[in-house]
Amino acid sequence: MYAGFIVCSAAAVVAGAAVATAVTPNHRIAASVVEPPLPAESPVAATGARGWTWASGAPGYRFGHDESSWNLAKVRSAELTGARLSAASSGIRDGDLRVLNASRVAHDDLMAIVAMSAHANRTCLGFLAASVSLPFYCPDSAGAQRLGTQVAFVITDARTVSHQPYLIGIARGDVTKVVLRATSFNQPVYARAGNDSWGTFDTAFGGRFAPAGSTAGPEWLDFYSARGRIASLPLKVRPRREQLSSIPPSA
Repeated sequence: MYAGFIVCSAAAVVAGAAVATAVTPNHRIAASVVEPPLPAESPVAATGARGWTWASGAPGYRFGHDESSWNLAKVRSAELTGARLSAASSGIRDGDLRVLNASRVAHDDLMAIVAMSAHANRTCLGFLAASVSLPFYCPDSAGAQRLGTQVAFVITDARTVSHQPYLIGIARGDVTKVVLRATSFNQPVYARAGNDSWGTFDTAFGGRFAPAGSTAGPEWLDFYSARGRIASLPLKVRPRREQLSSIPPSA
């Protein structure tokens, strides 16, 4: 499957099936469908730090367990060495690193959302953008790395030269749906009801869903709870750039 550019998402485990997608410039073509290896529950339906917990404990898939079913991005344990070092620098020294969602655009270019258990079995989230590990977010961290108030986290890969812009993300437990919005369309990309993806989602953007003969124009990712829209992320196409966005609730 590694011919040209590849995007395989570990979290296209939605409604009982995982879809691997092979990518040529500006196209994604469904390549295979496999059954998920185990239920991938959503986070607890709550606001604040409790919305970043999972009823069964630390979420995610483990290396050496049913990888043929979930590891469609061919993530290698060694590629997450930086994430383990980042976890250690955040005070997380025990427990296995688990993969919640991973997308690979090229052989050496990985986006991923990972999790580890910290003190008192509290879940911490880590992120890789352009194969570079970023600091972990934990419920007991200080400052900007404290996990709780964020509505969601999104990694965008918006390089336009070689492939369609793409993103992966994870939503807090009170988020009921996520919608990709533009002037000419509204495209659902996540629904908590019936979703088995650890609360993660992924989608192409940058005009991918614009009706024939029209352009998308500016695009946003909108996050909804039972109270209505609670946050929005403007999506921008920046060549040769991947970035992580921590999304606060709207004022």
